[in-house]
Amino acid sequence: MRVLVRLSAIGWALASLRAVQDETAAKLVGDADAAAHQVAALRASGRMTVQITAAGASEMTELPFRVSRRHPTEARFEIEGDAFQMLTLCWNQRRYSYYLLEGEQGGNEGATEQSCVPAELSGHLADGLVSAIDSGYERVEFEGRTVECRVVRAKYQPAQGVVSVVPGSWAMLRNMVRTLWIEPTHKLVLRGRLEARIANPGVYAPIEDGPDLPVLVQTTAYSTVENLPDLPAEEFSYEPLQNFTIIDHPPSLLATLSPGKPAPQPLGQPGSLLLYRRDPEYTPKALANRIQGVVTVTAMVGADGVPHEMRVILSLDPELDQKAIECVGAWRFRPGAPTPAMIDVRFRLPRE
Repeated sequence: MRVLVRLSAIGWALASLRAVQDETAAKLVGDADAAAHQVAALRASGRMTVQITAAGASEMTELPFRVSRRHPTEARFEIEGDAFQMLTLCWNQRRYSYYLLEGEQGGNEGATEQSCVPAELSGHLADGLVSAIDSGYERVEFEGRTVECRVVRAKYQPAQGVVSVVPGSWAMLRNMVRTLWIEPTHKLVLRGRLEARIANPGVYAPIEDGPDLPVLVQTTAYSTVENLPDLPAEEFSYEPLQNFTIIDHPPSLLATLSPGKPAPQPLGQPGSLLLYRRDPEYTPKALANRIQGVVTVTAMVGADGVPHEMRVILSLDPELDQKAIECVGAWRFRPGAPTPAMIDVRFRLPRE
């Protein structure tokens, strides 16, 4: 009996220790968010590695990036390289994204500014946090030196809407887990890894669930982070190319980088599933307030090609959200098997 009591006490002590460690790990995530909020301006660079595994095939792509921020609503994020070129600007609580694909440039805009910087610098790492585990210390390379970081593995609740995977590119993700390498002194995240399953890699891809979803592993490694630099205003402006056009459906980063991807469509072409569409209607109040941007709607497209069960997952304005639902309800798709879909509805102000 004495042995059983002693073993129970040891088990209780170990459980209490794990609870304290988990609480400490969750606090580290909160401290990293607080540190990101306290930085008034920054410029950073690094490399994103995106690996997608689907149907037994895997493809890995490296994306060099640069990011600048001088205000919570003023930021610039740029992906360089041949695989996927993109520039995202945030200004005055608006987001503008420009894409270069197959030699053609297009762009779109939205109403959210959280998506203009990588997750590690956004100050929103604690959003939706379910649990966190302290995994000890590990050294990473940063600014030409080795830095010892606290490693935290954080699990998140299923997202109800789209998640900003890379600034300017979204997807619906399941089973999200982030591993964060946090520098202990300033609480900056010097490396982050996102592991998740992709429920919807593009606007017209099915929204699915289950164990066979494509697997995403995205690692963001920072090589430089400058706090409080003197950032010029020109850094947050951009002059599009002459062949630039506003597009309703931007190319999906994950769909572009996935193994077995289809041949790229010209920018602005939604593919062959859509048979009929109409533009959304403005409300007098939205016109007077000069609101424009994109509402993202999920819908179940029936076997007859008629969408139903519409739901807004990326909002713009309450009145325009309702108009977007009415608009999608009037669209018609190619008949076939019932398919969930994610659709962007764009509201453009008329030219004066």
